[in-house]
Amino acid sequence: MRRFTLLLDDGGNEPRRIEFSGHEPREAFELLRRERVARKATLWESEQKLGTIVRTGSDFWEISA
Repeated sequence: MRRFTLLLDDGGNEPRRIEFSGHEPREAFELLRRERVARKATLWESEQKLGTIVRTGSDFWEISA
């Protein structure tokens, strides 16, 4: 299993951190689906930034590297 970290920006001072194990980075979307407040998330694997995910609508996310 690989270790990932999601940093969720919900407009507060510090991003909220969610660490999880998974086989693929796409497993982060299951966690994001449950997040109603977060508008932006950064996905990391160890020290490597995999990308930024921005909520563009109620069920739509835009991914950038």
